[in-house]
Amino acid sequence: MVQVPSPMPSPRNGHTLTMVENGKRVLLFGGGTSGGQILGDLWALKGAMGGEETRWTKIQLVGNGPSPRSGHRYHDSVFPLSKLTPLE
Repeated sequence: MVQVPSPMPSPRNGHTLTMVENGKRVLLFGGGTSGGQILGDLWALKGAMGGEETRWTKIQLVGNGPSPRSGHRYHDSVFPLSKLTPLE
């Protein structure tokens, strides 16, 4: 099991996880909480495949990002992420 330090995404269901950069990063978007709140946050996990420190980073989209959603899926590609700013 991989130990990942905080901060990290809150528990959720109905989210998407998408591998990018040839598996070097995993993007987590949206989902819903057990209380019924629909989420629209975006997180990146780096280091899950080794080679660097494993940690989550919350990403702030510049401009209008996707609306909060749960139970969604990606089809052929990830939505454009041209400008990402880590929230730290």
